[in-house]
Amino acid sequence: MKRITLTAACAMALLILMSSSCASDDTITLTPPPPQHVPITTSFQFITIGKQPPPEIYRPQAKRYYREAFRRMRDADWFYAVSSYSEVLHINFRSATTQEARGTANLYNGDRQDAIRDYTSAINLAPDNPSFLLRRAYAAYTADPPDKQTAVSDTTQAIELDPTNHMGYNQRAIAYTLPPNPDWPAALADMDQSISLNTQHDSQAYMLRAWIHENLGDHQAAQADREAARTTTK
Repeated sequence: MKRITLTAACAMALLILMSSSCASDDTITLTPPPPQHVPITTSFQFITIGKQPPPEIYRPQAKRYYREAFRRMRDADWFYAVSSYSEVLHINFRSATTQEARGTANLYNGDRQDAIRDYTSAINLAPDNPSFLLRRAYAAYTADPPDKQTAVSDTTQAIELDPTNHMGYNQRAIAYTLPPNPDWPAALADMDQSISLNTQHDSQAYMLRAWIHENLGDHQAAQADREAARTTTK
């Protein structure tokens, strides 16, 4: 079966796509772009970074570094955000939230392997947090080369921890589509589950499933999903 590939225009759009962010005085919401092999230009990951230090950060100096890191993240100054979070961890290395935040700063700074190491530290400190697993899965399937095994394993664990969260199925579906040997039926099953759980009717989820249907040769189902995407507001 012939695999549907990206057009040159889509590939270029993904290469130049900048992650959008929504900032307030207390939080930043980051939306990193999807991997280049996925022809959808809107992210499926949402990462929230908080200004206020978590409870385990109690020393005044560590709190100051944590808030400085937030300001750096807000200004997209990723290198110095990593440095500030590192100062926090030098004082209090057992902060899972800080490990995750530094992982995200490394991710945006282009250091996938450092991001994976930070997310791994966060997971070791808080193994029951599915968000940390989804962060590492994202870093794994957007690495060069992608680490499909880690991405599938992490998203599966995230689903086991929270089977009602549609994002786990969404992220695993993306992991299944990684070349050179994509598992399109497994990806479709996960997107079916993701869409059934997502009460917000995300248009990009329908577009992702349409792409999967096309690669399975079901053009009628793909067109139905594209129509569904057009009726949504997101």
